[in-house]
Amino acid sequence: MGTDLLKVYSELFDRAVKSVKGFIEKSPGELSLHDTTDGSQPISYNLALTNEVMVLCPRRKGGEVIRRADGTELDNVELNGTLLAGTLMVKNEESFNLLKEDPSQLETILRSIGLPHIAQSEHARV
Repeated sequence: MGTDLLKVYSELFDRAVKSVKGFIEKSPGELSLHDTTDGSQPISYNLALTNEVMVLCPRRKGGEVIRRADGTELDNVELNGTLLAGTLMVKNEESFNLLKEDPSQLETILRSIGLPHIAQSEHARV
């Protein structure tokens, strides 16, 4: 079982790296691979795992700033594993109310952290 999980993870990770490299080629200057000389992975990603499903989502960054109606910065919303569980945590009630009153900001956050969807069969299930 562990060998099978490692194989699936490795295939998903390789596809994620390929997707990130493809994004970098199409959008120079927006993203770069991480330095791996210290053993770090070349990309940032979120990983979710259940008894039946493994999901690996590459990301451009960990979060985004939300802004008040006047354009001033309110808070930096960081998205980590909670995003894959369908939740978002904020640090204060003002941030919560702002996202509740202006859901378009959540869309902006999600668009800024993820890679654009590429509809290709190679990105299907492993």
